[in-house]
Amino acid sequence: MWICPHHRAVFVHIPRTGGTSVQHALAHSCRHGLVDLVAFKHATAADIIRLIDVEMEDDPGRYTYWSVARSPWEIVESSWRWRRDRAETIPITTEMRLDSGWRVPDELRRAAAYPDFAAYVQAEWGREAKSPWFHHCVTLYHVRPILFPALRYGWRAIPCVSAAVELPHLSRADREPGRWTPELIDLVGRACEWDIAQFHWRPPQSD
Repeated sequence: MWICPHHRAVFVHIPRTGGTSVQHALAHSCRHGLVDLVAFKHATAADIIRLIDVEMEDDPGRYTYWSVARSPWEIVESSWRWRRDRAETIPITTEMRLDSGWRVPDELRRAAAYPDFAAYVQAEWGREAKSPWFHHCVTLYHVRPILFPALRYGWRAIPCVSAAVELPHLSRADREPGRWTPELIDLVGRACEWDIAQFHWRPPQSD
């Protein structure tokens, strides 16, 4: 998340939407902003509103709220790649955890257990999955969307952005073939139907 009390602007970071790049750019663009990339990195708009109201003792109604909207099918693909790539580079073993005292995040442990993309989607994006925009951004106050395809320039609509600051590199790996089946497309579509109806996202072509 990113909050600027001076300009009364908020950026809500939905996972796998380029939000980290936006937050880094905002941090370099505005010296008044407050960035939390750890504890509240993916805080929802409702969480941030409570923070402004209770902790900052400010009126959340005086702020403008922004976030990046991305196709849920793209979010699923990006999420799978992120978890898979990190699971492959981290030796998830009992010995390592006992020797170092380091606990492997649950999401990486689960990713290492999935044999393929289909197994991941079926396990993580079933009935309990949350529609990304609806979960993070639907609240009492309107959150203004920046569409992911136009993010390179669309992020400049956020108040206090400096013209001299460019958005850092966005990770947009090409989609790997042999991933989507009609069943998987439908599964994600049903889990994220609110987002799809709101932004008219089009499903990928089945392989």
